[in-house]
This record gives sequence, C-alpha cells and structure tokens, in this order.
Amino acid sequence: MSSIPKSRPLLLAVAVLLLVISLGELYALFTEYQNNFFLREYVSENSASISIRILGLLVLGLGAGSLTYLSARAKPTSRAGLMSRRILSFA
Repeated sequence: MSSIPKSRPLLLAVAVLLLVISLGELYALFTEYQNNFFLREYVSENSASISIRILGLLVLGLGAGSLTYLSARAKPTSRAGLMSRRILSFA
C-alpha cells in the first residue's frame, strides 16, 4: 500500500507537465497560424481531417489516462496491479 500514495504525485506531475507542454505548443501553433499564409490555407482546406485527428488524439489520451488511473488503484495481487507495479519499478 505504500507505493500507491507515491505513484499518484508522479502521475499528477506527468499530467501537469504534459498539460503545460500541450498549451505551449498550442500557443506556438496559434501564433504561427496568424503569421503564415500557407498554414492558414492548409487548415482551411483540411479542417475536417484535422478535426478528426484532434478527436482521435483526445480519445486516445482519455483512454490512456483512464487505464493509468485504474491500474494505479488496482490491488497489488491483481493482474493490473502487477502490471502497474512492474511499470513503476522502472522509474
């Protein structure tokens, strides 16, 4: 049980790091979008394809986050618990 409280701050730290990096990249893309005619033209022509890719990445991220959360809460003797302990041993 002592590894469960240690893993939650690690997961929170990784989530915050990814959030900050994602927001920074979004800001950089937005400012480049305003200044680049070719990027504006590409986005306007391919907006449906870009939206589908964004939705796919969002679903993939939510799925990975939920699996991580479930494996962090699993009992140490269960299959998910053994897998999460093995992954945490690499850190």
